[in-house]
Amino acid sequence: MTTLTPGALIGQVRLIAPIGQGSMGVVWKAHHLSLDMPVAVKVLRSLEIGDASRYRERLHREAQLAARLNHPAIVRVLDYIDDPEHPCLVMELVEGTTLDAYLRTRGALSERTALLVGFHLSGALVAAHEAGILHRDIKPSNILLASDSTLKLSDLGLARPLSNSDITDHRHVMGTPLFMAPELFTRSSAPDVRTDLYSMGVVLYQLITGAPPFQGSTAQTIHGHLHVEPDLTAVPVLSRRILSSLLEKEPERRIPTARELREMLRARILQIDEERNSGSGTKGTRKVPGGDSRLMDRLERQLRSESISDGMRIVHTTARERILVGVFLGALVALAIAGWLALG
Repeated sequence: MTTLTPGALIGQVRLIAPIGQGSMGVVWKAHHLSLDMPVAVKVLRSLEIGDASRYRERLHREAQLAARLNHPAIVRVLDYIDDPEHPCLVMELVEGTTLDAYLRTRGALSERTALLVGFHLSGALVAAHEAGILHRDIKPSNILLASDSTLKLSDLGLARPLSNSDITDHRHVMGTPLFMAPELFTRSSAPDVRTDLYSMGVVLYQLITGAPPFQGSTAQTIHGHLHVEPDLTAVPVLSRRILSSLLEKEPERRIPTARELREMLRARILQIDEERNSGSGTKGTRKVPGGDSRLMDRLERQLRSESISDGMRIVHTTARERILVGVFLGALVALAIAGWLALG
């Protein structure tokens, strides 16, 4: 097998430089020749290590599942190259960093910003779940923070169709223990959308407190997920209710859908705004030094412009937009009346 170096060509893609790596593959910045655009390319590490056919199948399945998704908060897959030596996944290039790296640099976020991140990502989960896809690997290192401060969920390497979500490698527990739901360790029930929601709860906990709820050795982490109640004292009281429900050990006791989580997060964010406007504030709601205003401003625009209620998408307009629409409609009515009078 040839070793990949900058300048190597795989199909229509020319590699530029490696930008990340995981257990299964290396992600390169590259240029797609026929599309004439920069892309990211996930290439299998080596087909000479481990079960080559299994790794190739996993990458192909990731491409097929990702191709079913079209959402601004999910990294788009553009192509799958079934190269004999270097099969690879071609994706949109997201310039920026991971949420994991952002947190290591900035520390915990304010409650409001953390909830805005959760609101934005829950939209991605709504799209995935309603397309019949379970992500199974929600964690900060799989959440990309683009240079324009948009967030994108990436890496569907462990994703499964919800219709067959019990497909797994029974020789190994797949995933990152820090963010995995209890049922993934015990296999007491097949994972479903609530499995992703548990991981979202862990991510929100880390965003607000600065660390995941259970840490230590792998054995200690797994024991915590299975048997220890998370310490939520550092989480503001009203947000604590959301996290408590997400982090329930039993799936049937969790928030049931990403759509419901999204609305709960929206309601809490608006409640924080009302408290701030009234001057009452919420004890435990803190503003974090170091600043996350750019990220927050971007996510606030998403919050203000769109909501979901009773299964319907509602677009919220500003007062200026409503005035302009009113003027436009008034002009149309005036023209219609003038035309009717002219005909009379």
